[in-house]
Amino acid sequence: MSQTVGTPPIPITIVVFLMATLPTLVLADDAMTPGFLFNAETQLLYDDNVYRTTNNQDSDTVFIVKPKLAWHAVHGAHLFDLSYAGDYGHYFDQNALAYPNHKSTAHALLDPSARLN
Repeated sequence: MSQTVGTPPIPITIVVFLMATLPTLVLADDAMTPGFLFNAETQLLYDDNVYRTTNNQDSDTVFIVKPKLAWHAVHGAHLFDLSYAGDYGHYFDQNALAYPNHKSTAHALLDPSARLN
């Protein structure tokens, strides 16, 4: 039995293209309003099987806080974006499952044209 190897399917190509260009597209839309942005989300969740075992022995309640901070700037034709997103989970009984997650990003969309505004 022989197997032919060809180009990747079109959907994968589209996904790769979108992943490569989406940060620039999002930056261009968000950076139109310069300044600081802040948002915080909180959640209180009950999980009846925190360790994902078959006998469901351990349940707990988790309190989640997700702060987001962003700074957008426009300098002439150049756009700049700095952002931070946190995800902190605190379990009330299972302290070993508590987690802090952090994500920081920086984008610069520079316009190399001869015309500077």
